[in-house]
Amino acid sequence: MYIPARERQLLKLLLSEQSPHDLQELASILDVSTRTVQRDLKGLGSIVKEYRLTLQRDVKKGFHLLGDDKDIKRLDADLSSMEPSDYTPEERQLLLLVALLEKQEPIKLFTLADELNVTVATVSHDLTKVEEWLSSFHLILIRRRGYGVEVEGSETDIRRSLSSLITENISETSFYHSFHSETPDHSLSKSISDRLLGIVDTKKIQQVQAAVEDLRTHSNGQMADTSYIGLIVHLALAIERIQQGENVQMDADHLQALKQETVYGLAKELAHSLEGLFSITIPEEEIGYIVMHLRGAKIQREYHLFNNEEYAELSYYADRMIKLMESKLNVVFEDDSLYPGLISHLEPALYRMNHGMKIHNPLLDRIKQNDADLYSAVKDVSQHVFNPLTIPEEEIGFLVMHFGSAIERQNQHTPLKAIVICSSGIGSSKLLASRLEKEFPEIEQIDQVSLFDFNKQEARFYDLIISTIPLPQVEPYFLVKPFLSKEETEQIRKQIQLIGQKRPIVSRSAFKQKRIDNKQISSTFFEELSMLSADITQILDSFSLNQGKVMDEALAHLCTELEQAGSLTDAVPVFEALLQRERLGGLGIPDTHLALFHTRTEHVIKPVFTMVRLDAEEPLASMGDKPIVVKRVILMLAPSHANQQLLDLLSSLSVMLISSEEHTHLMENGDAGEIKNLLSQHCFEYIQKLVQKGVLKS
Repeated sequence: MYIPARERQLLKLLLSEQSPHDLQELASILDVSTRTVQRDLKGLGSIVKEYRLTLQRDVKKGFHLLGDDKDIKRLDADLSSMEPSDYTPEERQLLLLVALLEKQEPIKLFTLADELNVTVATVSHDLTKVEEWLSSFHLILIRRRGYGVEVEGSETDIRRSLSSLITENISETSFYHSFHSETPDHSLSKSISDRLLGIVDTKKIQQVQAAVEDLRTHSNGQMADTSYIGLIVHLALAIERIQQGENVQMDADHLQALKQETVYGLAKELAHSLEGLFSITIPEEEIGYIVMHLRGAKIQREYHLFNNEEYAELSYYADRMIKLMESKLNVVFEDDSLYPGLISHLEPALYRMNHGMKIHNPLLDRIKQNDADLYSAVKDVSQHVFNPLTIPEEEIGFLVMHFGSAIERQNQHTPLKAIVICSSGIGSSKLLASRLEKEFPEIEQIDQVSLFDFNKQEARFYDLIISTIPLPQVEPYFLVKPFLSKEETEQIRKQIQLIGQKRPIVSRSAFKQKRIDNKQISSTFFEELSMLSADITQILDSFSLNQGKVMDEALAHLCTELEQAGSLTDAVPVFEALLQRERLGGLGIPDTHLALFHTRTEHVIKPVFTMVRLDAEEPLASMGDKPIVVKRVILMLAPSHANQQLLDLLSSLSVMLISSEEHTHLMENGDAGEIKNLLSQHCFEYIQKLVQKGVLKS
């Protein structure tokens, strides 16, 4: 019997999975709307009836097929033997894109219609959708009567579109299977995945994968699967196009800048390996694009101020995002993974956005559907923080995942907290708190305050607000008697159950210090604490607020003074390293009048944190988009042999500069004593947090 294309897809999906799928899952997997799936599911009833099967819908679990194993196997066998002679509109449009992007000459509409087994009118209608997709890559679809259709655009944009076409429309499973499969049949009768992978010879993909795997093994950090696949696809396409005589172009200045990137050596090494494998010459411009892909790849690694030129910029953006999200969601994030996770993600993400590089996010539709409110909040905050950059939906989706994970971790590990308010805050509050502890053991923290000590701003840190007296302009709260009646107990219990069903984002309790409970103290703990304390002493001793005429001259003079003080062995190479760092990117801190110069060299003996107050304001490129006017320059230096503890401490100082408006204002306008007190306070709190977390490690 004849089964339409989409119904075939649904049946194969229901047959291949052991567990039921709900409507949203089916729509997400098939990349169509839930309404389309509902319509197609109606058509399955008569089809499965022919095989004596039933399409069952479980309200909680979803859809699945019921029937004898032999009938299920018969349907499966018939589906496998069917020639997919018709395609869904989405499939046709994908195949049209493949055909047009592969060909270097016009194609007649009749030829396309014949291959797809549809009318010329259908192809013409599909081409309108194709034209919209191509325009997002700055490609033009030429359509002339008697001439045919073809794609016009730069080689770079054609490759970008082909790469996107593959990575966005095949699963990771299909891609990995291609490493071990025979050369696929490129005819249109084969699966869409095979057809897309057929753009590049399978053997070529396998050889490129081996070369990239060798690079990934020896590179610093672990490359995410999405980046790994994207790099392989890019390289395989590049080789295919080079062999066809198609080369990319690149602005000379841009290429020169890419040669200064730290991953340029890796890119050149990879290109040399591919030249040997395929007996081709890879031009410098192609190596430049490999550099861009490596910079845009998501690689997990440790980040601090002195191993990453963009750390200060990344910390600025991460800090602003967290603060704005806290304000928008009315929460306080207390999560050790969110901040470093954002910094790690933002480095390649910003590079991709600045260079117009696209990334595929296979979970985007599900994120927008399941976390619509969080997606909207992250979108608003991202557009504000990264203005004037355009933030693609895929990038927003990945940022949502970071904040969503932080919320989930926080909700799992944060106990219920309650605050009790009474008129005196003494006897009656203790009585009420005692009753709450007895009735509700799930409330792990109960704070007691008098009405006059109650701060409405702190109320957001609690899950439950319970008071024996009316609280004007506070919502929601429970007004109860000190003895807590049965009805009042039941009301609070219902609220706790509601919290359990739909846990809100829980904030940290105000001004509460964590205790170290049952933690094993390492044998080197006090030795490491002593070393960190010594580093802090050297940092504080190095601080001074100097006067300078112009920036470069002041920095050079300061380096000379530091050499004389014994902090440097040679001022000249340190000063040159600072100038080199400035050439790599902006050092002005956005929205301030501060510049942060920093470097780590063998000529630095002791860690340094010091400042220069300029006689006149100077313009300087910033870490953000716009240049700023600098009044004060911060100099931060670290020895090349510095351990991770010291590097983390210095990185935290760079973040402290923008952690609050108060800190920034003090750094811009404070005197030497005020700033040194701020540094001391920060270092004290830094050690305090490390001790509380028990993370003093080498």
